[in-house]
Amino acid sequence: MTDIRNVGQEVQAEILKTVRKGHETVTEAIKTVRTMTPALSDLNLPFASKLPKPEELAGSAYSFAMKVLADQRKFAEGVLHTTGQLLPGIPGTSAKKAATPRTTEAAGTAEPTGTAKTTRTSGTAKKAGPADSGK
Repeated sequence: MTDIRNVGQEVQAEILKTVRKGHETVTEAIKTVRTMTPALSDLNLPFASKLPKPEELAGSAYSFAMKVLADQRKFAEGVLHTTGQLLPGIPGTSAKKAATPRTTEAAGTAEPTGTAKTTRTSGTAKKAGPADSGK
């Protein structure tokens, strides 16, 4: 199990390394483009003063992303909690309820002609024989 966890951590580290390298590449490209273009402050853009500052946009985007991530975590934990209750031996589950065989009320109900009647005993189905067909 530890080997699997180590492999997972190594993969995550490689992904983060690749993302950071991509960030550096984009940052360098922006610097290059910036040196080739005039400053935006020199341009006369109407309503530019009414636009939010880039820092505000980034802060708002990260705030929203944190809320989405928190909701995703809550959802995932709920799914894990619910599915964990289905597994035997997990705290909060009842092994007796999971092991109890289900009974059916189908025995004794009328069936369409030409279908094989089945009866359940101990959770297994068997075809009714000639002795059972008298019902």
